[in-house]
Amino acid sequence: MAAGTVNADSRADWVNGVDVSHHQDTGGNAIEWNSVRDDNHRFAIIKATEGTDYTDDAYAKFAQGALDAGMTVGAYHYARPGNDPVAQADNFANVLNTGPATTLPPVLDLEVDEGLGPVQLAAWTQRFLSEVEAQTGKRPMLYTYRYFWYEHMNNTSAFTSYPLWLAAYQNQPPAPVGDWDKLSFWQRSDSGRVVGINTPVDMNIYNGTSGQLN
Repeated sequence: MAAGTVNADSRADWVNGVDVSHHQDTGGNAIEWNSVRDDNHRFAIIKATEGTDYTDDAYAKFAQGALDAGMTVGAYHYARPGNDPVAQADNFANVLNTGPATTLPPVLDLEVDEGLGPVQLAAWTQRFLSEVEAQTGKRPMLYTYRYFWYEHMNNTSAFTSYPLWLAAYQNQPPAPVGDWDKLSFWQRSDSGRVVGINTPVDMNIYNGTSGQLN
């Protein structure tokens, strides 16, 4: 997944966005969301929770700031498969349902197995996704990367009814995994530079038009 630094410059017809967490919270007004939007970034996906009881310190501030700037906003949960999926879904759904009004699908960030084999991990994933959908009324999206899906999920095709957000740090759009026919979002760098954000940041592209994103 190694790649060189990717700058914010991209084709005008791409729908660009960022994903952030407390790592971008450098204190005070750490992200100038109006500047991020004006730098041709239309959406932001923000870390909300991890595990059964952790809420990212910057979530509410960043989500509300991005919404106030007119951006399309989503949230993600960092999976800890070594712990109960229902308790983690409860944690995530509670933060979503009581916090800023996000509009993108809630995301399961799946990139560690914590000792589960492919069959166990697939069952864990399905339980989490089903519970989040039941509690939020929104169909979730899966975030992962190619080699994790191949090696730890046995390249399963069981989740193709959920949108796919794939990390691939390269210059050309990646092919999907697990029999998905397309990516919904592509995370193309973890070291981008964006006006309005003081730190390196993950950079993403939506696979569609601005109208479709809305």
